[in-house]
Amino acid sequence: VELGMTKDDIQKLLGKPIYRNAWQDGEQWGYHKQVGEIAGPEQVLFVVSFDNYGKVAQFETVQEFPRMHYHH
Repeated sequence: VELGMTKDDIQKLLGKPIYRNAWQDGEQWGYHKQVGEIAGPEQVLFVVSFDNYGKVAQFETVQEFPRMHYHH
């Protein structure tokens, strides 16, 4: 992912986002991303922000809340 890419570029590269947030100055798309070792992969959120021209303005990996494990 690079700054200045279009929404089409991102969709071709990453597929359909799991969520989209739109506001006056642009839009934000979120994707699930697996990181870490195979023994304990961690799910994080990869967030791509677009400006109001539909170009990538920012992107970052966001730590998600750890999954809760319940023991019966």
